[in-house]
Amino acid sequence: MQSTISKDYFDLFGLPVSYNVEIDKLAQCYRELQHSIHPDKFTTSSSQERRLSLQVTAQVNEAFQTLKNPMSRAKYLLGLRGINPDQRDIAMNPEFLSEQIELRERLSEISSGGDMRNELLKINQELQVRYHESQKSFSAQFDSGTNESLQTAGMIFLEMQFIDKLLQEIAAMETEI
Repeated sequence: MQSTISKDYFDLFGLPVSYNVEIDKLAQCYRELQHSIHPDKFTTSSSQERRLSLQVTAQVNEAFQTLKNPMSRAKYLLGLRGINPDQRDIAMNPEFLSEQIELRERLSEISSGGDMRNELLKINQELQVRYHESQKSFSAQFDSGTNESLQTAGMIFLEMQFIDKLLQEIAAMETEI
């Protein structure tokens, strides 16, 4: 078995380095890789080959989990280009931050009852549209590849994190009612 440990996640699955990933193709490549490298296939092999199989299996599992999740994929892509959005050296758009404050206020003002479900649905739909637009913008900025566009992609990623967190909070609120 040839070591694939040094490959980036996209190379591992034979996919182009892009935010837009065909999830079905990713899943198919994942299943094929798992079938060929699964540790059960190496039970009679040398201890080095068994260890390598375990390492590669772990990397394939991590790569699959990262690339199938839009937020993890975006963060991974930025990391490939040397941008760490967790360092917070990326300036946030003040207008976006104001919108987030307003949305949080709207969420906190929602009272229980019949209107609560409708209001949550309305906010959820607004955020889904915004999230989809952010994903398209992130993809375009990342694919552009210039230093400036990559910094913009980093800012968009941070915005996507805010939106994603709000969507998760809304989902949690919906399960409570």
